[in-house]
Amino acid sequence: MMIKRFLRGTTASALAALLTLGTISGCALTLSGCQKQNNDTTESVVLNDPVGSTLSYATVERRDLYNYSILNGKVVPSVYEYGFPSNQVFESYVNLPGMPVNKNDGLVKASTEKLDDETKAVKEAMSDMMEEYNDDMDEMREQLAVAKSHEEYWKGVVDNLNSMTDAELANYNATAGFGWNEDACRSQYSAAIAQRERLELNISERSDNYDLDLAHLKTRLNRLAIKRSDVVVSSKIDGTVVAIRLFEDDKRISKNVPVAGVGDFNNLEIKTEYVVTNEIKRAVDVFGFCNGKRYEVEFVEPEANAVISSMADARSTFHISDPLGEVKAGDYVLIVVVSRQSLDTLSVPTDAIGKDDEGSFVYVRSGESAVKRQIKAGIKSGMYTEVLSGLNEGEEVSVDVKSTNFSRTAVLEKGSVSTAFSASGYLFYSNGQGIMNPIEWGTAYIKELAVKPNQRVAKGETIATIWVTADDLAIRRKERAILRANEDLNELIKAGEEDNKRAIKNKREYINELTKQVNEMKADGATTEIKAPFDGIITSTYNFEEGDILLPDQWLASISSEDNCYVVIEDKAGQLTCGNTASIEYKDANDQNAIANGEVVTVTSWALSDELKADFTLIRVSSEDLEKMAGANMGAGGWWRRVSFSVKADVREVKDAVLVPKSAVTVVDGITYVTVEENGKQTLKSFIAGGSDATNYWVVDGLSEGTKICLE
Repeated sequence: MMIKRFLRGTTASALAALLTLGTISGCALTLSGCQKQNNDTTESVVLNDPVGSTLSYATVERRDLYNYSILNGKVVPSVYEYGFPSNQVFESYVNLPGMPVNKNDGLVKASTEKLDDETKAVKEAMSDMMEEYNDDMDEMREQLAVAKSHEEYWKGVVDNLNSMTDAELANYNATAGFGWNEDACRSQYSAAIAQRERLELNISERSDNYDLDLAHLKTRLNRLAIKRSDVVVSSKIDGTVVAIRLFEDDKRISKNVPVAGVGDFNNLEIKTEYVVTNEIKRAVDVFGFCNGKRYEVEFVEPEANAVISSMADARSTFHISDPLGEVKAGDYVLIVVVSRQSLDTLSVPTDAIGKDDEGSFVYVRSGESAVKRQIKAGIKSGMYTEVLSGLNEGEEVSVDVKSTNFSRTAVLEKGSVSTAFSASGYLFYSNGQGIMNPIEWGTAYIKELAVKPNQRVAKGETIATIWVTADDLAIRRKERAILRANEDLNELIKAGEEDNKRAIKNKREYINELTKQVNEMKADGATTEIKAPFDGIITSTYNFEEGDILLPDQWLASISSEDNCYVVIEDKAGQLTCGNTASIEYKDANDQNAIANGEVVTVTSWALSDELKADFTLIRVSSEDLEKMAGANMGAGGWWRRVSFSVKADVREVKDAVLVPKSAVTVVDGITYVTVEENGKQTLKSFIAGGSDATNYWVVDGLSEGTKICLE
């Protein structure tokens, strides 16, 4: 933050307030002749005696004195960041920076391979459990039916015994064979009851356990379904992708960590250097300045629990009032914070004030001499200090002036200033797809990997040559199984299609699955090449040797579409942001110098959380320019080489601003002054300078187009 103070003279036609403030009129230090004031503002200087004829005098005048600070800012869209609600493994990007998205459109996709495998395993476990349960229940119900029959039989026997008289029962016991007396029969009946109850309990417990196990598996399936729905991070707004976090294939992603950002370009805001809330609350005025115009702004207080990890990287946010829509994303904005002011107060040049044991003093003109007088000083602003007591308006105080003769004048004009940015850029493919070994049946061996990194390939072009040792034994075994299954199917049909409808359906499904497997096994065995799935660039490859075994789904190379190509540059300071443009210098395929114009599609790190901040910027160029730039990377035989480009851009660009030559400006304590000529009179005047380039200062307030200034 650049701390400055400025003042206004009461002679200004608009004493209204610092950009409301109207025009900052200079403090009229009137000299005899056109002279530039080069002042040494050391407060400890003590003037013991006036210096006679070498003295000049300054009039005690009323001025407005201010202290202010300036914050550098960038206009950015409001950015909404999104992450996965659960831990995931990265698979691919759905939409990339610069791409417009609607609400619920995907941004980043995670891998579903493990989820699909786990879901399949759970479903298979559920199917096996159901089959086992039904088999168990059939067997247990048969056992229960037998137990109930036994119980019914022995119940009849016991009921018959209970109907006998004592004499009949005694006679029965006397004649009954072994195990058929009264006690044995009653014991058999009790045992039958117990067996039936045990089986009913077993059936109940088995059913309860089954219900619990089934509910558990269903819960697992539901959770897997939820996780599967979480594998795509989606935007919650209509907007444009402005940030992504870069991942490699199979990179683990922690839950709730931002992986992409979407900008709302209908809702712009200003990101600035960090300023504490109390400084804004205590300020007497806060406003923005962009491209020669003042704007009202509103400070956005940070959340109470906000944690600042690094003050150097901390940023503040302002909302801007721009009903005409003149401010655009990427614009450079100054926030002016007026912290202190003393309006219409008596003041004198700071160099006129000395100090002694009694405090501050000046030499006041009295006739042909100067008389020492004690004063009480107030706030200081650049060349001038407030006088609280001891002087009257219109009095003159002595001040030692080093004069410079001006030989010419100039009229202030409007123009543009900016800071040059340059960096080395490279072609960057951000959305690669893995080319995997497609062989599922048999054993595949690598013969030759036919591509190298950065090679351009067409759809269907050979990536690798292979040979496959088919599992002939497994093929013959499955073909025999198909033959037997067809014989069984014919027998079922002969036995009656309606009666065997379910069995026939299951048998046909079984035959179809076996036939499909045999066809796949034979096709895999005949495969000799792995080919490119689409036109693109090979971005990376695996290091193979001839004869290496390829595992199922083993990665061979990655390919990226040219549609997903950017120029990437390092930009740790976040100087570029979406809305900025850049020029890329390169040599085309004919080794001729060429320039491509690009658009920055990533937002400055100033607008992002610590988790999503990056030290790179992505620039998108037209497909026509990209094709030419791709030619710059093309080497002999269609191979690619990594070539850097020269990327240049204008940052901190200010348009339609009043410019003041640096040679005409004097700076004291951060306050800028220039000598202006009005009605043949030269007056030293202060102004707010927003910044400068090598040649000019640009004006926020205090000077206007057409003002005549003095030059050496």
